[in-house]
Amino acid sequence: MKKSYIPWLVLAGLAAYVFIGWLALSSGSLGVQAQNGAVWNAITTGGEKLGRLEAQYNAGGIQLPKDLMKDLVEGRKALAAAKQSNDLDAAAAAVDKIQINLTALSEASGILDTTPALISLMDETSEAFNKVGYERGKLIDVQKGYAMTRVIFFPISGLFPDYGILGSSANPAQPMPTSQFAPKD
Repeated sequence: MKKSYIPWLVLAGLAAYVFIGWLALSSGSLGVQAQNGAVWNAITTGGEKLGRLEAQYNAGGIQLPKDLMKDLVEGRKALAAAKQSNDLDAAAAAVDKIQINLTALSEASGILDTTPALISLMDETSEAFNKVGYERGKLIDVQKGYAMTRVIFFPISGLFPDYGILGSSANPAQPMPTSQFAPKD
């Protein structure tokens, strides 16, 4: 009677598949969580710099256009609410709104009586929110890689969380809001 090693090879291959899948999904899940933390850290830094920028404008007695100041304050409040509820999609929307208003503020700085220190703080704040965008891009890349790993190791993917992809619920057909300070045609 001839022994068949095929069932043992199949069983060993299946065990290796499950083990490699478990390792890949575990490390992928940790990678998504780590990058998610990096995005929140960048958002926190941006929010702190925005608060300092508002305080500097108020301390300097510089009058911002009321709509711009209102939008910046609303953006900061939306950012704080998103952090409170741990909603990264809402935080991303708030960051986008803040960036639009920071651009308008930067364009208006030539009209306003701003000091070099204030312009420097404005640049730092803008850079902090640009870093949020960069970290969000990295998070999306990590989420895509994790989603692909879940597809490859689908039999055991139910044991690991599905994080989705940041911004996947956004409507790409929705137009971006225009600046209220843009020249009218």
